[in-house]
Amino acid sequence: MTNYASTDQLNLVGLSCPKFSAKTGKANIKSCEVCRHWSGTNCQIQMFDPVLTSLDQT
Repeated sequence: MTNYASTDQLNLVGLSCPKFSAKTGKANIKSCEVCRHWSGTNCQIQMFDPVLTSLDQT
């Protein structure tokens, strides 16, 4: 399954994900795009959808 996420969603999930791990030692931003678990199209450890869903809570 492929996620078609917006840049805003990638940034929000990256900030909130408890499993975020930057590909390089230091990242200026926390976004799925710079996370070692992000394949370029989806999260390899299936954290994207649960984290995004938890952010939708109002």
